[in-house]
Amino acid sequence: AQRHAASDCRLHQYVVAQSRMIIKPASVPSSPPSKSALTTRPPNFPNAISFISERLPMSAHESNAHSSLSQHILPSSATMVGVCITALSILKLVRLTGLGLWVDHLLAFNSLVFLTSGMLSYSAMRAAQNIRLERYADVAFIAGLLLLSLCAVFMAFVIQ
Repeated sequence: AQRHAASDCRLHQYVVAQSRMIIKPASVPSSPPSKSALTTRPPNFPNAISFISERLPMSAHESNAHSSLSQHILPSSATMVGVCITALSILKLVRLTGLGLWVDHLLAFNSLVFLTSGMLSYSAMRAAQNIRLERYADVAFIAGLLLLSLCAVFMAFVIQ
């Protein structure tokens, strides 16, 4: 036990010595900074920001405020098509009749709505005048979400 304690002590001394070599303590100022030094910005701060922003390349789509919407709609609509196909597969396994067939058809139509939304958002990202296409993609996506919610309510009543 004494041998292990001695080796642990040497290991601890080695680690402390290594950490002192890697992490050197910063010089501590003799007096704390004044309150005005803490609240003032560097003299060229706004100019530095404008200097950087002027030199960053921006495409026509990045400068448009609406371009981020299409970039979110496209992957989300593709995911929702997969959700609709999964729900269709579940309904096919259950082999329902009556209202179940309507839910089946509604889910198939809903996947086409999400596909339309994805195609419109992709077209909006590729087109120069993309605001109108983005709005159509957004409306189609919201309509698809409403239809999917309606399908979920019907599925809750159909599957027993």
